[in-house]
Amino acid sequence: MAKSPKPTESASKTKAKPTDKTPQPTPLTEVDLWMLSRLIEAAKPPASTYQAILAEGRAEGARSFILILGGKRFGPPDPATQAALAAVASVERLEFLAERLLEVESWGELFAES
Repeated sequence: MAKSPKPTESASKTKAKPTDKTPQPTPLTEVDLWMLSRLIEAAKPPASTYQAILAEGRAEGARSFILILGGKRFGPPDPATQAALAAVASVERLEFLAERLLEVESWGELFAES
């Protein structure tokens, strides 16, 4: 079996050494700052997207609340009731239904127009 040659001193001397000539960053110009701000703004989704996400979260929370408390009060909802609840898109309407849970005696009465 042949031995691999031992590294020579010259091989270890070829490594790059840090120098004092490391380039220093240049200060950002107004144009650079403007371009960076434009890139950051372009990467953000519009505020309306955030509002839509928040509203959907509130709606899901209200639906969950109605299903939990209504389920305790009236028993499990039937598929038609679940579909009716899923069809409500307005957070305000869902909050209204949540308040009505204290006033009605059934799932059907909850969704009846008042």
